[in-house]
Amino acid sequence: YSPEILVDSVAHGIKLRREFDWCEALPEHIFLTYVLCPRVNNEQLSDCRELFYQQLRPRVAGMNTEQAILEVNRWCAEKVTYRSTDVRTASALSIYGCGYGRCGEESVFAVNALRSVGIPARQVYAPWWSHCDDNHAWVEAYDGEKWRYLGACEPEPQLDMGWFTCAASRAMICHAKAFVGDAEGWRELFPGVSRLDLDRREGVAYESVTARYGKVRPFTITVTDAAGTKPGALVGLYVLNEGKLRKIAARTTDEAGRVELNLGLGSLWVAAQSGGARGEALVNTVESDRLELCMNSGVLPENVDFFAPAGGDIKLVDFTEAEKVSRRRTLERARVLRDSREPIVNKLDEKFDSIVGCLTEKDMAGELNQRALQESLKVKNPGGLPEEVFKKWLLSPRIGNEPLEPWREELGELAKALQGAPDIWRWIESNVDKIESFTDLPQTPAGALRLRAATREGRRSLFCGLCRAKGIPARIAEDGEPEYWENGEFRRLGGEKRVSFRVVQPEGSAKLSLSRFDGEMGWQAISLAEDGLIPGEYRLVTAVRLPNGDQLGWFKDLRVCGGEELRPAAREACGQGLMQNMSLPQLGFEPEGPGLLCWIEPGEEPTEHLLLELREGEAELNELRCRVHLMCEDPEKLSYLPPQAVLHPFDTELEEAVARRVYLEPGRLPLLVLVDESGIGKYACAGYNVGSIELAAGLIRGLM
Repeated sequence: YSPEILVDSVAHGIKLRREFDWCEALPEHIFLTYVLCPRVNNEQLSDCRELFYQQLRPRVAGMNTEQAILEVNRWCAEKVTYRSTDVRTASALSIYGCGYGRCGEESVFAVNALRSVGIPARQVYAPWWSHCDDNHAWVEAYDGEKWRYLGACEPEPQLDMGWFTCAASRAMICHAKAFVGDAEGWRELFPGVSRLDLDRREGVAYESVTARYGKVRPFTITVTDAAGTKPGALVGLYVLNEGKLRKIAARTTDEAGRVELNLGLGSLWVAAQSGGARGEALVNTVESDRLELCMNSGVLPENVDFFAPAGGDIKLVDFTEAEKVSRRRTLERARVLRDSREPIVNKLDEKFDSIVGCLTEKDMAGELNQRALQESLKVKNPGGLPEEVFKKWLLSPRIGNEPLEPWREELGELAKALQGAPDIWRWIESNVDKIESFTDLPQTPAGALRLRAATREGRRSLFCGLCRAKGIPARIAEDGEPEYWENGEFRRLGGEKRVSFRVVQPEGSAKLSLSRFDGEMGWQAISLAEDGLIPGEYRLVTAVRLPNGDQLGWFKDLRVCGGEELRPAAREACGQGLMQNMSLPQLGFEPEGPGLLCWIEPGEEPTEHLLLELREGEAELNELRCRVHLMCEDPEKLSYLPPQAVLHPFDTELEEAVARRVYLEPGRLPLLVLVDESGIGKYACAGYNVGSIELAAGLIRGLM
C-alpha cells in the first residue's frame, strides 16, 4: 500500500480525537487499536473513512454513544445488505459501492463506519460453528464503558441483540483480531484481559470473547513424547464442520509443553506437531478440563462422536409493540433506500471481453485496476495451450485472493532473465526473505518483489506471477502448493505428478471430505473435484449431523498411490430415534403432511439461508411430496417461492404458540416445523440452522 492511505488514516483519527467527546474520552489503548487502525481483518484497504464520516456526522450529532452506534448501523443497513460471495474480502469502499457482501464483508463495512466517527469497533468471528455447518461474523462496539454487540447492517432497537445470539452461545470459540505487530509490550493494549483469552501470532492478537456469549471453562493441553514434554509444539484446535476438520484456533506450547485457554463446552479435535512428529486426539471439554497428547500415539479410532455445546442460559429481550413497529419501519426504509441506489458496476470496453471471464462479480462491482487489465490484454496464447489453461492460469490478472494490482510489467524483466519455473523458484529461495506475517492477508506479486520479503503464500504468489510473466501458466493448488504447466500437465516444483483416484459417495445425507496434513498449516481439505491427487497420506471423513447439532463422524487414514477407489462409510442414526412427537395448536389450516411449516422474514439473513436451502432441495421435496407452508407478512419480497409452497399470513400469536409447543424461543425466525400426515410435529428448529432442509428430507424418508 502507498504511504498516503496510512497517513490519511492517522490524520482522520487525530481529527476524531479532537472533534467527538466520546472519542476524546477513550483510553489510549482502545483509541489506537479500535479507532485509529485502518485494518479490520484481511480486506483490501481503502480510503473510506472520510466519505463515511461526511454522511454520518450530521446523523449522530447530539447523540450519546449508544444512540450513535444504533444510528450508524441503521445507516449501514441503508447502504449494504447480505449476499453470499466468494472468499476474497473486498474493501469497505467496494462493499459500499456495490451494496452487498457476505457477513465478513458486512462487518468490515460496519466497523469502518463506526470508526469513521470515532466509535471503537471490532469484528468478532465464530471461525466455525459446532452445532451447524457454517460460520459467522458480527460487530462489537465500545460504548464508553463496555463492549456491546450488534449484527452488521442488521439494525435492532437495542444493542446486544442479533439473530446469532443463541448460535454464538453454542460456539467453541469466538474471537476478535487486533493488529499489534511485533512490538514489545503489546499486551499493554489489553489491560484486564486474561492470558487464557489472549494470543499473538504473526503480528495479530486474538482476543477470545467466547465467555460473553456462552459457557466456557479453562482447558489445558500438554504435549509429550517419549523424552517428556514438548515446548514449542504447534497445536491446532478443530471442529467438524461441513464434513471437514476446520481449524478454529492455533497455539504454541510454552516452556512446560502446555497450552492453556478458555473453550466452550463441547467436542474438539486436537492435532499437535513438532519436528515431524504428530499427535491427535478427540476431547469433550464437558467431561474434562485437560488433555495429555502424546506424539505418535498410535492408530486413531474410525468412529468419533462430536458433541455440540448445549448453549448458554440466554435470556432474549422481548420487543415492546412500539419497538416492533419501529423495527419494521427501519428495515423497510433501509430496503427502499438500498433499492433506490444505483450500484456501481464497472463497464469495460469490448476489447476486454477475453479478460472479463477471468473476473468475478465482486471484481466488476469493486475497485477495478485498469492498468492490471491493460497488462493482461497484451497476453496472447503462445499456441498449444488449452483455452481453459490459457485463460485461468496465464491470462488472468489475479493469482489468488490478492487485490487486483498490476504486476506483469514490473516482473517482466526479471522473468526474462530466468530460465524456467525451477530456476524461478531457486531465485525466490535465494533472494526473497521469509517473513512471519498474517497469513490470511494476501500479498501481491509486485509487493513481494519490491519488499524482497514475503510470507509463505506471498512467495508462491510471486512464483506464479513470474511464471506467467514469462509465458508459463502457473497456479496455486488447493493445498497451497504452486504448480506450473509443462508438457501438457501441471507439475509440482518437487517433480511430483498427480495420480487418478475415485471416491464413491456414501448413501444418505453424510457430508464427505478428503484432507491432507500440511506441516505448517495443519489439516487442509482437498476438493473431490480435483484433477488427481499428489501421492501421499490423506484422511477421508464423513459426518452425519443430528437434529441437536451433534455429529456421527467416521475417519479413515489412507495412502494414495494412484488408481484407488475410495469407499467411505457413513454412520447411520435411527430415523425414528431422531424425531419427537409434539402436538401443535390449531393452525387454521390442514398441513396435509408430510409438510414443512415455515414462519419467515423475507430479506433477513437467517430466512434467506432457509430459502436458499429450499431452492437447493426442491427436487427432493417434490419427490417426497412434501408440502411447504410459508407464513410471512410480505410474500412479494420472497427471493424464492417453492413450486409446492402454500402461502399463509403471518400470525404473531400463532408463531409464539407453536414455538412454545416445540420447546423453542418465540420470535426466533425462521421457525421450521416438520409435521407428519397426522399433523404431529416431528422435528423443529429456529433461527440460523444450516442444513435444516437436508435434515428434514432425511427425516421424512424415515417416516415412510
